[in-house]
Amino acid sequence: HLLDDLRCVPPRLHKGCVNSVTMRRYRLAVVLVLLGAAVVSMAAADSSNRLDSRGGASAEERRSRGRVLEAGAETQMEGLASGVDRVEVAPPPLVQPETPDVVGKVFAAGMMAGPQEGLGSASATATATAAAAVSPAPAANKHGVSQTPAAATPAPARSAALPSGKGTGRPVHAASKPNPSAAVAGETSAPATETATAAAAAAAAPPEVVPPIPKPRKQKVVFITARVHPGESPASFVCQGVIDFLVSEHPDAKLLRKHTVFKIIPMLNPDGVYLGNYRCSFLGYDLNRHWQVPSMWAHPTLVCVKNLLLDLNRDPLVDLEFFLDIHAHSTLMNGFIYGNTFEDVERLRQQAIFPQLLGKNAKDFSMANTSFNQDKVKEGTGRRTFGEFLDARCNCYTLEVSFFSYQHNTLDGVAKVSPYAEQDYMKLGKNVAKTFCDFFRLHDLKESPF
Repeated sequence: HLLDDLRCVPPRLHKGCVNSVTMRRYRLAVVLVLLGAAVVSMAAADSSNRLDSRGGASAEERRSRGRVLEAGAETQMEGLASGVDRVEVAPPPLVQPETPDVVGKVFAAGMMAGPQEGLGSASATATATAAAAVSPAPAANKHGVSQTPAAATPAPARSAALPSGKGTGRPVHAASKPNPSAAVAGETSAPATETATAAAAAAAAPPEVVPPIPKPRKQKVVFITARVHPGESPASFVCQGVIDFLVSEHPDAKLLRKHTVFKIIPMLNPDGVYLGNYRCSFLGYDLNRHWQVPSMWAHPTLVCVKNLLLDLNRDPLVDLEFFLDIHAHSTLMNGFIYGNTFEDVERLRQQAIFPQLLGKNAKDFSMANTSFNQDKVKEGTGRRTFGEFLDARCNCYTLEVSFFSYQHNTLDGVAKVSPYAEQDYMKLGKNVAKTFCDFFRLHDLKESPF
């Protein structure tokens, strides 16, 4: 109602239709409007005073500070032209509480550094302000700006790495930054000293010698097969003797396991053994006559074994040293070996080494029954086939052992014939394994750390 009266009273005054009640309402409205304007003005003034009491700056102070900064920039340009390396600009005093707070001054000085000076300049200015708070102010130039000569405060290197946030104008606490006064005293900072010390130590240390990577040692491989003829059961006992010795704790067995790889197939004709055949497989083939061109349909075991041997022979990290096929003989006594003959005299001499060593280890082995031949009837055997297909370093043999007995000399020098038992066959296998240790001269490596 008061506002309506305030809008309506002036026209009524001109028209002369004013009564006492209307005039009183009009005066009251005018008074209330004036009181409201006064309250708003007092609130604004009180807010400004509170800002100033908290450390804020008035417009006049901000304008004065801007003039001082401009004067400092001009003084710095003059110092550069006259040879002065650095000019410190001291900001005008801030509005602070009654209690002096040096940390607050340092923080405020860092805020005034500005993005163009970077965090490094803010830190230097903050340090100078903190010093000014506790010590007399330096001499001022004609612009009223404190000036520090180059000999007192050298300029920081521009190439030095600044912390993250460079040029952002963020506040920097003086306690978290290095004090430039250390550089004034001619001291070297700790990171620089550590870097120089590490560089000097690296230069004085002898170059590290990297040992060459040793070439991988080739594996010596001995390949043993048995029971290609299913009726020759003594071959299984000889093969069992070889296996038992290799897995034992005998010192020679440990040397063999360490330096040699044995691949053993104890039964090449399992279907013939199951059926009780004497020489042939389930399909009626004598497998020891089909090594040259075996069929996957008729001779699957021969195909797999032949492919494995040829792969080992081609492997550059493998030395295939032996192929030994174990059989039993129905007419001759003792154990003996069939070997191959070659036109190369050196290879033929190498073939004779292993039988001679076995003759020294096994009393039931006969060098008299051992022979080296190239009979036409033996052409398809494993010994003959792999003697042609494999490299010259591989020694290919057929080890035969009698079905019934062996002849040996007693301590009195009298020849004696003894029947073979299972333990005798297994002992022959053990002596065969020990002969490999002699052939490779592994006893010479017992004391070697390698």
